[in-house]
Parts: sequence; structure tokens; C-alpha cells
Amino acid sequence: MPHLSSASHNKSLLRFHIRQNRVRQHRLLQGSQVAQGLLASGVPLIEGLAPSSVLAAFLPLNTEPPILPLLHTAYATGLQVIVPVVKAQRQLAWVEWTPQGTTSTNSLGIAEPTGKDLGAEAFLQADLRLIPALAVASDGARLGQGGGFYDLLTQPLSTPARARTYAVIFDHELLDALPAESHDFRAQAVLTPSGVHKLTSSPLS
Repeated sequence: MPHLSSASHNKSLLRFHIRQNRVRQHRLLQGSQVAQGLLASGVPLIEGLAPSSVLAAFLPLNTEPPILPLLHTAYATGLQVIVPVVKAQRQLAWVEWTPQGTTSTNSLGIAEPTGKDLGAEAFLQADLRLIPALAVASDGARLGQGGGFYDLLTQPLSTPARARTYAVIFDHELLDALPAESHDFRAQAVLTPSGVHKLTSSPLS
């Protein structure tokens, strides 16, 4: 039987509780006020981008922060919006998203657009990145869904690119501390319904 580190075990428990809380508070968290808050918080991030700039984001599950209005706004202002498609071996393909485009549901229940795979470089070279998370600590430690997709994907990001990468969470999911491991991505800022919050992102000791 594989041995789980204390951090891995604690992260698994946290994921369970956060997912359960998102389900319990679904009606409140998915309300129009939350979506409008995320839109208001996110618009300043895209306003400074030139037309044809690239926004790498994600299509939210029904329990994740509702960022679709922000994606629609980004598209309407002339940005190219790309979102992930799950592949094997913890890899993500990146496909252009448009409001009129068709999507299909993968084996994980995630809506994915159909289109040409732009490759991981499209994410790495994007002008702005919004990535999903279950929680983020004040030191930047990010708790993801546990698949390791984004931990692997973000490893090559340059320092300037990391500064343009925002984890998207609900306000109550910004925590004082989280168990973290050396491979975990550390965010420098989060996007929540109440605003953009800059963090003190420090390496693990």
C-alpha cells in the first residue's frame, strides 16, 4: 500500500471538505451577485491588454467560481480566450474558446470546446492566466483538485509570467495556511468576487 505523506493526507481531507462546502452552498456561491463580483474584479485585469492578446482561462464546473461572464467580456473586447482540454498523463491541451463554439463533455464531466490543440506553449505564452483552485493560502500555496495538471503545467513559467497568473477562488477559500509540497504551484495573486488579492509567495522552507 503506498504511503501518503502528512501533507498529502491533509490535502486530501481539505479537498473533501471544500468540495462538500461548495455543494452545500451551491445556490449562494453561484448567484448572480458572485458572478458580477468576479466580473468586476476581473475586468481591470483585461482592460490593460491590447486587442488580440491571449487570456488562458477555464470553463468552470457548476461548483467552481462562475467566471463565464468575464470570459464573455474578454472575448467581446477582442481577446483570444483559450481553455484546457484534458489529455492523458496529466497533460492539458489548449483550445480557443468562443461564446458560439461547440463543446463536448469529457469523462470527468468537464465541458471542453472542440478545436485545434494549440499546445502547452499557448498557456505559457498567454498574456494573462486564470487558473482554478480549491483554496489558496496567504503565502500563495495553491490547493488544486489533486490531478497535478496545473502543478506540472506551470513549472516552466517565468517570473514575469507567474505575476500574471491568478488563481480563482471564492473569498472564504483564501486561507491563512495550507499544507503544501515542493511541487505545488504558488500563486502571487488570487481573483475572488471581492477583488484581486496580492499574496506573499515564498518558496517552501
